[in-house]
Amino acid sequence: MLGPRARHRRTARVDDPGRARVRELVVAAVLRNPLAEIAGPNVMDRLTTGADVTFDELGLDSLARLTVAVDLDEHGFAVSESDVNDAGSIDRLVDVLLASR
Repeated sequence: MLGPRARHRRTARVDDPGRARVRELVVAAVLRNPLAEIAGPNVMDRLTTGADVTFDELGLDSLARLTVAVDLDEHGFAVSESDVNDAGSIDRLVDVLLASR
């Protein structure tokens, strides 16, 4: 069960427009990626409705993760393939990108 502070942090994350914009950029980078092999409609639904999705669920191998890093770099975020690998999911990558600003 989430305590009052944890609930507030979760709500603040969802309601933060800056965070939402960065998440949109990450999701767009994944959707533009010709190497992504999104496995099934459930994963796509989760991705587009704001749920956290792992890069493994999105079918991102090492080359696909590199492609995401390059795409995000082209959109102003200095991120490496290693950063993407270490993050492991959409929301954790958003955290990395926000921390780097």
